[in-house]
Amino acid sequence: MRRAGIAILVLSLIIALDLPETGADEAAAQLLVDQGTELVSAGEIDAARRIFETALIEQTGYVPALLGLAEAELARGDHDLAMSLLDDCLDREGDAGLTRAGRAAVAKARKLYRKSDRPRLELREVLHRFIGRLLELEAGARGKDPALARRCLRRILAVSPAHAEAEKRLRELPPEAGAAQGDSSEAPASNRTELFNGKDLNGWFVDARIWKTANGAIVARPGSDPSFVECNTQLSSPATIEIELRAGGALEGGNLIGVLLSMAGPDAYAIAFLSDGFALVRQADNAVRMQKKTPYSVIPGFSPREWHTLRIEVNGGSLKASVDGTEILTVSGLADDALTGSMGLWAQRVPLEVRRVSLLK
Repeated sequence: MRRAGIAILVLSLIIALDLPETGADEAAAQLLVDQGTELVSAGEIDAARRIFETALIEQTGYVPALLGLAEAELARGDHDLAMSLLDDCLDREGDAGLTRAGRAAVAKARKLYRKSDRPRLELREVLHRFIGRLLELEAGARGKDPALARRCLRRILAVSPAHAEAEKRLRELPPEAGAAQGDSSEAPASNRTELFNGKDLNGWFVDARIWKTANGAIVARPGSDPSFVECNTQLSSPATIEIELRAGGALEGGNLIGVLLSMAGPDAYAIAFLSDGFALVRQADNAVRMQKKTPYSVIPGFSPREWHTLRIEVNGGSLKASVDGTEILTVSGLADDALTGSMGLWAQRVPLEVRRVSLLK
């Protein structure tokens, strides 16, 4: 019933792609990486990119696939995207669960990074040491001087806005004296309800074949059909939702990630990350209408594959959405209950990772 309505909503937004069937097995992902590498060598770059993206659906964050996709992007001349993918590889350096193939891919990614953009690699390493020192300073100050600890974490977030550890530590600090009620990072615990416990999907209605938890995050590995997960906590107005999310692959064509609102109502609204921008869409009477769209360029350097905080504020018939503090979409004049009720997440063809879902009152 309502699930069918949401499927219509998402299907109406996509363009079907011809991708191989997917699973969640590392050996299958490695076979795809081998195929993609051969295609790159043969100069068939577009086909190779599709294979590497499919490998990332097989296993989210698989480093050899990230490396292969980076090499393909370099071959087609997209230097910035290639460097972003190499950043993703190097971010996995030192992971305890990294396989031998993963460690080899990280080492090769570092060599490729040095060859392609040595100054950027050197800057990355300087930044990494700077952040490490601030984390050490914050840890020493945490129990003695919370104000100093807070300043350290905010300096990290000023240079690395999606730094997961700094965000986590900042949330754990006691609220700053006189902090504004609207400051979500300092919101009192009594005003914030965490809808994801970082361990399992209790409180969510899920298709366990697609939606799982891994490394403290909700992870979706969808196939060709749209897939969504619904939270059993109901949204009432006024309220604010904060979700930390990222795409596990390139958002091209029919690849989508997003947040669904009012899933049980006559209309369904969704905030989507599309291939080229953010969008607010509405489904009514089995028809989908794009309400608003904002290009990614409103946030300099924005990449859907990096961690971002999506904040959705609902107040009566008004909605305001922002990403990392930058307003992206607003709408008003809707029915007072148009945006309340069930909420959820969706993914289409591309993996979705979500590490925090918070409801603020």
